[in-house]
Amino acid sequence: MRWTVCSAVFLFFLVSFSGAQSAKEPVVLEKESGGGGSAQFSLALEPDVSFPLGDSKDLYNLGGGGLMRAELAFSKLRRVFFLASVGYGYSPIQVDRSLSTMSFALGAGLDFNLSSFFSLRPFVEGGAYNSFLNAPVEMQSGAYAYFGGGLDFDFDLSPSISLGLVGKYQDYYDVYKGIGAGVSLTIHPGAGKRAASVRIIQFRFDDVFSVFYKYYDDHSLGEAVLVNNESSPITDVSAKLQIKEYMDSPKDCQVASTLKPGESQRIALFGLFKDKVLDITEATKVPVEISVEYTLKGEKHSVTAVQTLRMLDRNAMSWDDDRRVAAFVTAKDPMMLSFSKNVLAAVGAKSPAALDRNLLLAMALHDALALDELSYSPDPSRPYSETSKHKSAIDFLQFPRQTLDYRAGDCDDLSILNCALLESINVETAFITVPGHIFMAVALDTPPDSARKLFLNPDDLIYKDGKAWAPVEITRTRDDFLDAWSLGAKEWRESDAKGEANFYTTKDAWAAYEPVGLPGTSAPAKMPTEADLLGRFQNDINRFVDRETAPRVAALKAEIKTSQNDPKSVNKLAVLYARYGQSDKAEEQLLGILKKGDYVPALINMGNLALLQGDPSKAITYFGKAYRKEATNPVALLGLSIAYNKKGDSSQSKSFYQKLQDVAPDIAESYAYLKGETGTTRQAEAGATTGRMEWSEE
Repeated sequence: MRWTVCSAVFLFFLVSFSGAQSAKEPVVLEKESGGGGSAQFSLALEPDVSFPLGDSKDLYNLGGGGLMRAELAFSKLRRVFFLASVGYGYSPIQVDRSLSTMSFALGAGLDFNLSSFFSLRPFVEGGAYNSFLNAPVEMQSGAYAYFGGGLDFDFDLSPSISLGLVGKYQDYYDVYKGIGAGVSLTIHPGAGKRAASVRIIQFRFDDVFSVFYKYYDDHSLGEAVLVNNESSPITDVSAKLQIKEYMDSPKDCQVASTLKPGESQRIALFGLFKDKVLDITEATKVPVEISVEYTLKGEKHSVTAVQTLRMLDRNAMSWDDDRRVAAFVTAKDPMMLSFSKNVLAAVGAKSPAALDRNLLLAMALHDALALDELSYSPDPSRPYSETSKHKSAIDFLQFPRQTLDYRAGDCDDLSILNCALLESINVETAFITVPGHIFMAVALDTPPDSARKLFLNPDDLIYKDGKAWAPVEITRTRDDFLDAWSLGAKEWRESDAKGEANFYTTKDAWAAYEPVGLPGTSAPAKMPTEADLLGRFQNDINRFVDRETAPRVAALKAEIKTSQNDPKSVNKLAVLYARYGQSDKAEEQLLGILKKGDYVPALINMGNLALLQGDPSKAITYFGKAYRKEATNPVALLGLSIAYNKKGDSSQSKSFYQKLQDVAPDIAESYAYLKGETGTTRQAEAGATTGRMEWSEE
């Protein structure tokens, strides 16, 4: 019977121990930093009473005694503890007789936490005892084997002191066996000073790109594993990362608030950096401190680990995500604003009002950069064509200010510069990536449907996001704008047909990768003379107009001749001239029509020319004649609303706008600024009367 009980208890411990290890063992791929696990020593005092069992009941009465027990637990073994005890037992036999026992035992147990304060602790022990028969005349003694086991229910008053209730089985070989019940007082010396059993291990850091320092506020820069090697759960867990040189304060990291004994979890690490990181011009290593605070059995604890992180220089970038390039597009850089606004001031008055504003601005900036002798210069050590093939390879990208300073750059540098200049004057841009190359596109002011009708080669445009975009091959820095545009369109069509072209608007890319300002100042950018800029700009406009109109003018003149000056054909020619800024030629054709009678499309188009010439009174005269002949003509109603708005007569403007809403709500919605509601801007008005002019062809 005795050995059956012993075998059963031993089997229970074997199964429990193996189950505890397999179920709770965290997956750790690296050794813990800072060395091995910690050990905890405890000392217990345990008075008890004993009840004899079996044959012992016929000989012994209720007894008592006590013991002193030392325990040792190792954090790496978590649930397991080892014990050594010295005990004394007293069992009465008769009135004048009793048995005293002195025992020494070694054993082991398992610590099962029921909560942060309560634990259930089964244990077994074995050793030797010496018994003494207390009698008036004689005393007998002997040394024999001892075996015992039991269950201890503990409550932690603090990390240093525990109280418990103990139930146990005792077998003093051939002399006494019974069960005991007692209380225990356990002291854990140095509990507050012992090495932490909560550890931070298995660190992994990505290279930190200085230019994306804002990005890491809510995107992980690495991770670590937090392991609870305590025998109790930890709660109120929080983790922080600090790089003192480049952060004002520690950054909170994502971690579960509670970890059970033996449990581990990955911590995503974040950092909120200062813009000082943009002073880094060479890759450097910095110390990183990761700290974890937690509560264990009602007391606060912390553990800290220091590792090394590599921070890349401010011009470093990898092409894991093509949108990253947007972080370099610093449209608010003073040099960008100065350069673009000087160009805008020089060409603004010379730009034909009928032509697409955004296209003209892109053309003017291209000309200014060409006159500044900007050059395409691939990086010999890290060209885009190579680094873009290897997404993790580190590329060197210039900020637009640097490209203007150096007057040279790779395809990515030139794309960044062009986008920054255009965005600085509120012209939307996009990046285009094809295998081994990156270039840019400019959003036209002309709506897609109108652009398809307006441009001679509508396939030279990209139609995305409700806009028409002109792709520009920015490496052709010395070529005319039209040549750079034509080549960009060809590259887009060929790559898009193969499914190899990608398109990212700067605005959308900024949402993921905010632009950063390059520290310091620079000398003012070299500006071309106004005369040189206007001369080149006018040549570009003339080439553009000739390219777009020459074949169509020839076809319409042939049609006019065949139709014997049919007003409809003549009006088409006038509209073509007007759309490409040739107002004098357009007016000549329209006046020729009106000499023969009030042809409504000609009246409307004369009104549009008057608006472009800045004469709203003259425009009202022509639109009014058209309105009196066709009161529901939407273009006449729109023209009157715009003309009265420009003249400052809001009452009449709103009246005609309301009529327009009744007959053509779609057109009216495109000119919503005419409602006169709060929040409308002069910019909206300007957009409505330039690239979006409503010409009447029939």
